[in-house]
Amino acid sequence: MSLRQAVIAVGLVLVCTAALAQVPGQNINMVSGTTWPAGDPYLQRQNEPSMAVSSRNPEHLLAGSNDYRTVDIPDPKAPNILGDAWLGVYTSLDGGETWKSTLLPGYPQDTSKLGTASPLHAFTVATDPTVRAGTHGLFYYSGLVFNRGTGMPSGVFVATFQDQNNKGNGDAALLSSDAKPHGNPFSYLNATVVDSGTTGQFLDKPWIAVDIPRPGRTATCKINGQNVSSGYVYVFYTQFNGSQNNPSSKIKEVTSTNCGVSWSHPITLSQSEKLAQGTVAAIDPNTGTVYVAWRQISAGQNESNAIQYAYSSDGGKTFTAPPPIFTFTAPTTKSPYIAGSVFDQAQVNNTTFRWLDVPTMAVDGNSQVWVAFSQRFNGPRANTYGSRIMLTTLAKGSSSWTKPMIADSTAPATAYGHQFMPSLNFAYGKIALAWFDSRRDNMESVLQCPGGGT
Repeated sequence: MSLRQAVIAVGLVLVCTAALAQVPGQNINMVSGTTWPAGDPYLQRQNEPSMAVSSRNPEHLLAGSNDYRTVDIPDPKAPNILGDAWLGVYTSLDGGETWKSTLLPGYPQDTSKLGTASPLHAFTVATDPTVRAGTHGLFYYSGLVFNRGTGMPSGVFVATFQDQNNKGNGDAALLSSDAKPHGNPFSYLNATVVDSGTTGQFLDKPWIAVDIPRPGRTATCKINGQNVSSGYVYVFYTQFNGSQNNPSSKIKEVTSTNCGVSWSHPITLSQSEKLAQGTVAAIDPNTGTVYVAWRQISAGQNESNAIQYAYSSDGGKTFTAPPPIFTFTAPTTKSPYIAGSVFDQAQVNNTTFRWLDVPTMAVDGNSQVWVAFSQRFNGPRANTYGSRIMLTTLAKGSSSWTKPMIADSTAPATAYGHQFMPSLNFAYGKIALAWFDSRRDNMESVLQCPGGGT
């Protein structure tokens, strides 16, 4: 799949109402300059962003991303070893008009007291961020840490911040909760490794969901000298086992009932599946039921490619795993999970990217669950037509999902070009669905340069 002209398509899916045209705002650089570490001195990459809005002030935003500003900075402990990626922290006090940025404490080059005390400081790589807001200005930032190499350790972690909702915009995430704020309202509280991969295991792709306080599911936590009533916090992730020639994986879940200070023992959600990956989760705003979906992958086993899901109505103590949301028909293209590739797709080069898509999920104000995913359609050639974003729903109290429909009516199944990596969100009574779209990728685009060159 060519990356020459991939575009982002944003669609609003509204129930019984017409969708109004959306006007995107100006692009704003969230990286604050080039001064290390608040800035990016070598103008490196940042990707896979995740963002949440403060529950104390809607103008206050906290975001995270994979951040490569560390790759050109030597590690003081191993100056001759090439640097690796870490996770960035971005904060805004004016609704996203301006930003401050830094790195999550604990990165290899972090010599501060706060950084060296972090459990993340034992790792050299951090990735896969998800940021969610809790009550009382809390933010929960989940991610993956590991050291490269065969049999090296990995871990899933959650870092916690709190918006103090005071004025100013200092350096984000550089100060502990007991330090002077210097105008920065975002207080970094702690980071906790919720599970660690043992020898022969690799943890991957965590996802976090944060609830509000509910009867029988309310945590009272002491933060910065204040008693805070919080909802339960759920983290989902994949645990890979096996060998390169015989990979296997399980979907895992842990719960915190005390604002992320400690976590439950991991439970397995994908008991009967050989290979699964890519969890997403959402919480019913009315009942607190937590839903999670993931991609079941056929890797030459007696198992279909499918979108699976599970849910818990008892605060994460137990999960019910009904039949799959959707089972894919066998494609004419070979599964990318081949020998020699345990948890990532093989044979990816500089003109392609990982196309084995994972689902996205949201729950609306009527307790209806929405799931979107990318599906390829077989065509008359040996290859397939382009993939399309498919949308299905589960009504409140129902056990049957609707037949998946193409989300974008202007993109029939028989058209070429791909739609992929969807993202769903519910807010203010509306469901929003965004995705990447490459249907114009087959159009030749020539850049005319000054002087007649191209």
